[in-house]
Amino acid sequence: MTKIIIKSPGVAHAVAPAPSNPSRRLASLLRVSWILVALVSPPIRWFLGFDVVFQFGRFLFHQNLANGLTCLAHFSVYAALAYYTVFFKPRDL
Repeated sequence: MTKIIIKSPGVAHAVAPAPSNPSRRLASLLRVSWILVALVSPPIRWFLGFDVVFQFGRFLFHQNLANGLTCLAHFSVYAALAYYTVFFKPRDL
């Protein structure tokens, strides 16, 4: 959108520009977060992999629903991180 300048005798007033596109902001935020997560994901995925194995061992040892849900929650975070870094790529990257 172009700026509209209204000329008055001796004074120039500029109309405020329209706010930026929210989808462009979201895209740049996703791009930056993807780069940061992709850079630190290998050690985080190792740590989360050991954590998921430990939680699964706890579930097998105690055999109750609370430990099963905890293991499922930890595995969901691990799977979401893997999906986000491997399959999701920002458009402008």
